[in-house]
Amino acid sequence: MYTYDGEFIGKTFLITGSGKGLGSGFAVAAGQAGANVVVHYNSSEESAKEVFARVQATGCRCILVRVDLSEPDGPEKLFDAAIRAFGQVDVLVNNAALEYHKNFDGYDTETIRHLFRVNLRGYTMMTHLALPGMKERGFGRIINISSVHAKRPLTFDAGYGMTKGAVKMLTRETAVELGQYPDVTVNAIELGSANNGRKTGDPKISFTEEEFRLPPLFRYRTFPGWKYRLEPEDIAPAVLFLASEGARHICGASLRMDDAAMLV
Repeated sequence: MYTYDGEFIGKTFLITGSGKGLGSGFAVAAGQAGANVVVHYNSSEESAKEVFARVQATGCRCILVRVDLSEPDGPEKLFDAAIRAFGQVDVLVNNAALEYHKNFDGYDTETIRHLFRVNLRGYTMMTHLALPGMKERGFGRIINISSVHAKRPLTFDAGYGMTKGAVKMLTRETAVELGQYPDVTVNAIELGSANNGRKTGDPKISFTEEEFRLPPLFRYRTFPGWKYRLEPEDIAPAVLFLASEGARHICGASLRMDDAAMLV
């Protein structure tokens, strides 16, 4: 449990896609730290209700909101729900994303449009909505959950990699514009293999028993996949750190969490 000496008490965390997967761990951690929490989901209602119950059990103030961020007014609906409940958004975690596991030639026009509406437009519009209040109050944190595939091609989803490359530049461009607001920051966490509860695809990635006996980095050399999967609770401490006062001088950064995958 990460308390940060109560510094998150009264702060509001809005975490997109927190009804399952990685976002669920971020929401629980924020609740444990005393923050107000907006749990957002679009699909998997049963999972979202289970996550919400876990967040409630921390004793924090929280709400559960169902919104489709691919809809034109989806981001506004989600942000407005947060404002109605808590008056402001102090920490925005852009996490909701799709991953179809299609090669480039497997994308048709509508699929690529839908992917970009969620993975890029969703991040962009939520950031656009959150920044004015953060600037006015002189405090704010935006944390974009991204991937090492912002820099390195995938072998199983060209479209996903394209959106994460765009998120990297969204983070950097926004950070440059925030130079005159010293306590409003935007950063990214670039993940390796993570248990994100995805439902939009079915990657066929696995290791043989022999490969698992190899030292971790050698597995990468013998198999173009991943050695371990990060769990939500593995990533949540990094989210809380970037949201904290201790990270006020970190802006425009991309924190890589991938067990050294990018080194081989």
